[in-house]
Amino acid sequence: MDTFILSQNSKPIHLKDFLASQSISAIIYRKLKLSGCLWVNNTPPRGNILLQPGSVVTIDYLENPSTLIPEKGSLKIIYEDEYLIIVNKPAGMLVHPTTKNMQGTLANLIAGHYKASGISTGIHPVSRLDKNTSGLVLFAKKAYIQFAFALHPPHKEYLGLVVGVPSEQCGTISVPISRKPGSIIEREVNKSTGKYARTDYYVIKTYNNLALVKFVLHTGRTHQIRVHTAYRGHPLYDDNLYGKKGPQGRHCLHANRLRFEHPITHKNIDVSCILPSDMLKIINLHKA
Repeated sequence: MDTFILSQNSKPIHLKDFLASQSISAIIYRKLKLSGCLWVNNTPPRGNILLQPGSVVTIDYLENPSTLIPEKGSLKIIYEDEYLIIVNKPAGMLVHPTTKNMQGTLANLIAGHYKASGISTGIHPVSRLDKNTSGLVLFAKKAYIQFAFALHPPHKEYLGLVVGVPSEQCGTISVPISRKPGSIIEREVNKSTGKYARTDYYVIKTYNNLALVKFVLHTGRTHQIRVHTAYRGHPLYDDNLYGKKGPQGRHCLHANRLRFEHPITHKNIDVSCILPSDMLKIINLHKA
């Protein structure tokens, strides 16, 4: 819950303008009103009311952090402030609990971090990664901030190892993706019923029959990079769903960079992380 007080020395101001002065946009203001999270002097406001000096504006995010089981563990925090947290997720870990996996997820570790730090807030994933994709995951600490990112998604970059060397050093893969009939998990390229998907790629370096490629996403379809690379004939190394299973035990894909304008402070945030050791090991094996 956040509280803002219009000082006694201030002039009367409309609620929407006052919240704008606190870096809360008009779109988020409407979202807060519709969701019943906005209060003025302990009363839900009727419209864009005129605030008088001394008015107390409260945003109650209806958070329920106790729904997650806090856990202690290794958490690689790349960036954190009072609104956001960005962590480097290892491969093999779910981002959020499921009905079958209520513990051992990244969200459980973040809940444990909040508990140890005396922070009472929600956990709202802005970006998600597959269980076996490593790298940066962004969480909002307030629901309305998560909503702000839905309107202005962050710029995402990935590094992946693909089988074979693409014929072009860079390019765009823009083919629609849909769920594969008969499968809950698998996706496929489907030009008639699929949803628009665009992936830009840049070959960084080649190692015999392997290439290190940077991917930039313009859409966020499930398994987008995995499906697009396989469609072009260069599946991710060790992708047992869209390529060929190998010794790694997980597809070689790492979310290495996030860039965005902070929805509250409006500062430019640009964070990155290096390749994990398992992918570096594969590169070293293919250097010879």
